[in-house]
Amino acid sequence: MFKAYVFLLLICLAIFLINRKKLPPYFIYLGWLVAVVIVFEPLKMYLGNRHVNFNPLNHLYQFIELWLLCLTYHNYFSDRSSKKIILIILAVLTLVYPLISFFVEGIFNDCNFSFLINSILVIIFSLVFFYDLYTTNTEVKVLSFGFFWINCGNLIYTCGTFFQMGLHSYVKHLNADLADDLNVINHILNFFLYFTYGAGFLCTKRTS
Repeated sequence: MFKAYVFLLLICLAIFLINRKKLPPYFIYLGWLVAVVIVFEPLKMYLGNRHVNFNPLNHLYQFIELWLLCLTYHNYFSDRSSKKIILIILAVLTLVYPLISFFVEGIFNDCNFSFLINSILVIIFSLVFFYDLYTTNTEVKVLSFGFFWINCGNLIYTCGTFFQMGLHSYVKHLNADLADDLNVINHILNFFLYFTYGAGFLCTKRTS
C-alpha cells in the first residue's frame, strides 16, 4: 500500500510539473506541498523501519504545511481582509509552533496540537472557498475548476482525520493495537486527498 501511495504522489507531482505553466499562480505552493510529502513519507518509513524516532519530522512537516497552505489561500482570496487575516494567523503561528514543539509537546513526541490547528485552518479556508464559490456572480464550471477539487480533498480529508489523528496519542496510550487499526482511516483518506490533488492539477481553466 505504501508503494502505491508514493506512486500516486509521484503522479500528482508529474501532472503538476507538466501543467504548471497553465495552472493559477497559487498552485505553486500546492506543488511544493506534494514534493515535500514525497520526501518526508519515504524518510519516515525508512526511520521507522530502523526504530528511529521520526516525530521531529512530523513537527517540521506541520510547520511547512502551515506556510504552504496559508500562502495558497492568501494568494487565492482577492479581498484584503481575508489576506490580512491569513498573514496575521501565519505570523502568530510561526512564533507559536516552535514553542509548542519544543516546550509543550516535546519535539520527540506526537505533534497533535499543530496538526489540529492546521486542520481547523484548512476546514475554515475550504468552507470560505465554497461559500465564495456559492455566492459568486460568475458562472463557474466546478468540474473543470482545479481549486474546487483541491478543496474537496482538503475538506473531506481534514474532517475525516481530525479526531482520528488528533486523538491518536491518547488512543495509543489506552490501546496501541486499536490506534494502529484506526490508521487505516488515514491511509484511505491520504489516497483520496492526493487523487483530488491530481484531478486539480489536470484542470487548467477556472471559469466558463
